[in-house]
Amino acid sequence: MPVSTSGPDWEDLARSVVYIYVSNCGGFSWSGSGTVVLDGGYVLTNAHVVADDAGNFCDLWIYAADSAAESPDWIADARVIPEAYDFDLDLAVVQLFDFDGLPTIATGRDPIEIRNVVLGLGDEIKVLGYPGLGGNTITMTGGEISGWMSNAGRIFYKSSARSGPGVSGGAVFDATTGEYVGTPT
Repeated sequence: MPVSTSGPDWEDLARSVVYIYVSNCGGFSWSGSGTVVLDGGYVLTNAHVVADDAGNFCDLWIYAADSAAESPDWIADARVIPEAYDFDLDLAVVQLFDFDGLPTIATGRDPIEIRNVVLGLGDEIKVLGYPGLGGNTITMTGGEISGWMSNAGRIFYKSSARSGPGVSGGAVFDATTGEYVGTPT
């Protein structure tokens, strides 16, 4: 993703963050967010977005918008890749499928590159996702790295960015460079 001298293109980055809807999985329905990755045929999200409390994988509907001002439209169904599901890290990768059940690509959305970007205390971030209280359009909130937490043998960032149900699985970006730095949970 090219970064201009005026900063990240947040509108372009927002097109690569999707809304995930789960209907009647384990008797409940909910939503979350995800990030288009790899070749554009996959979405990175949280494990708790794609499975019920018993660990059963759910049927997923993926929606995306062409503009941050628009409500998202259906672009694909998705299925969890079991080998890319990690309950302890709360991460999962799902593959996109079209109406006919064939693998598909999220066209018009640049896949987000996942790299090891290290942030320091006080570094500014932006969080993109679809919180339930935010209406149908994507929401971006800002914050800063406020500390670290150790869990499951890994170090996780803590931040002051506002979040909420539905943002889970979205994307966290370095506010200066626009580089992906993590998945909010």
